[in-house]
Amino acid sequence: MDTPLKINTVGRDGSLVLLVHGELDIVTSPVLDEALLRARDTNAASIVVDLLAVSFIDSTGLHVLIKHVRAETEAGRARIRLTKGSPQAQRLFELSGTLDYLPFVSEDDGRATATASPRALEP
Repeated sequence: MDTPLKINTVGRDGSLVLLVHGELDIVTSPVLDEALLRARDTNAASIVVDLLAVSFIDSTGLHVLIKHVRAETEAGRARIRLTKGSPQAQRLFELSGTLDYLPFVSEDDGRATATASPRALEP
């Protein structure tokens, strides 16, 4: 059975970009969790999670993102950055109040650059 979520990992200039496509929900969140675990286990200078092609994201998908951002921050690395993604993903970030807490990036000349520093997420 095919999963409605696909993640392609691409190396760029010492960084990893996880291109996430499809629906990120309670069924597919473990796929992202595993991809982020593998990415965090590398020596990549940064890890960008590109959510532009995510058609749906629920609270379990958001939880996976927060968990890995927090773990990296607590380990003193803070390598994970996210794109704001699709309008549906952006809406979830706005409604959940995480827009100001998660580290987002923008695309500039095809290269992801940080536009915000991660702030501490309360448990």
